[in-house]
Amino acid sequence: MLDVIKQGSSEEQYYLELAKQIAQFFSKSCGAIPLLDAYYYYGKVTATNLKSPNEFVKACSLLTEDKVKENSVYVHVIDGKQVLCTGNECEMRMMSRSCFI
Repeated sequence: MLDVIKQGSSEEQYYLELAKQIAQFFSKSCGAIPLLDAYYYYGKVTATNLKSPNEFVKACSLLTEDKVKENSVYVHVIDGKQVLCTGNECEMRMMSRSCFI
């Protein structure tokens, strides 16, 4: 079970903490997963503290902007679809387009 992240006085801090939690959660796997599927799996673990799709995407955008440099998790676009990538191996797999789990 993940810690509950509640929106406090700073919206920026809330999304930063959410992005860190997402990075920590998905850093345990290696590869890539479509962002929609990532939202589904993250939602299953945080069932008592659900985040909206917009909150999830906004937090993931911080991963892409390198504001959260933890665990090598970032968002990449492949064939027009946003994919949450983990680990350095994903970069090599993206070149061959075989990075989907």
